[in-house]
Amino acid sequence: MKKRIITTIAFLTLSFTFAQQITVEEIYANYIKAIGGKDKLESIVNKIDINSLTSESTITGAFNSQTKMEQEIINFYDYSTPPQSATILKQPPSSLTGNKTEFTRYLTANGKTTMLFSDGKKQVMASTHNKYRENPFPDTMIPSGSKVLTNENFNGKEVYVVSYEEITGIIKLDCLAYFDIDSGLLLGTKSVSKQEVAGRNTTSTISLNMFEEYREVEGILIPHKHITNIKTETTGTVSMTSISNMITTVIAIEFNIDTEDFKQNCFQNPEACFEKYEKKIKSLFFGKSKIILQT
Repeated sequence: MKKRIITTIAFLTLSFTFAQQITVEEIYANYIKAIGGKDKLESIVNKIDINSLTSESTITGAFNSQTKMEQEIINFYDYSTPPQSATILKQPPSSLTGNKTEFTRYLTANGKTTMLFSDGKKQVMASTHNKYRENPFPDTMIPSGSKVLTNENFNGKEVYVVSYEEITGIIKLDCLAYFDIDSGLLLGTKSVSKQEVAGRNTTSTISLNMFEEYREVEGILIPHKHITNIKTETTGTVSMTSISNMITTVIAIEFNIDTEDFKQNCFQNPEACFEKYEKKIKSLFFGKSKIILQT
């Protein structure tokens, strides 16, 4: 009996050791291969995607509030030098807008962002760093100083866990990325930050992202559902808790489009642009697309 117990422990120890014999480089190489391969990814020079965003936020503590929001967003990213991007935000009719659909456009190029509001007003500001303007697939880039931790269970699947740090402004983020050990796909990320404000208040934020419904678009697997849960707690002189839940659903994605055509048509006439892609998604539902759902 004693020999059997020792043998079992030795087997479990050996299995655990083997499970950890993988490097960060191998994990990311498997991920790149799983979503389409290095050559396919490097062939992408720009992309456009249209998303539907629903969000709900609740704040309790110093003051209580609850907000719900629905939006549609068209994002265009060009990865030339210097990179540029354009975003068109569609706000559906509401009591605040007098039952009128509003469009706000953001054009980022040459180090500045120009905002064009639905009332014709314009605002120009310095552009902020955005890693999604620099690489079509930023999650395939190995974070500096990253390391592999012990395997975990994430949404019912065993995953490799990669730990790394990110600096956003003056805030340090402790980050984790979760990769399915079977498919190699990125299933989610998590970031935790802690910040002291004037020595009186401490703010801690936990952000969890889940990537679901991978589908093939022009030979590349893209997650078509992105769930984000953010919890922020502030303690001290002012105490409050903020919880935000967001679901982003991809309606359509295109790669290597005509940049000038987008600027002249979509950016200048956003209403017609949204109508074009809304018709496209209807055709997808009727099975006219070759998109494959990965299970």
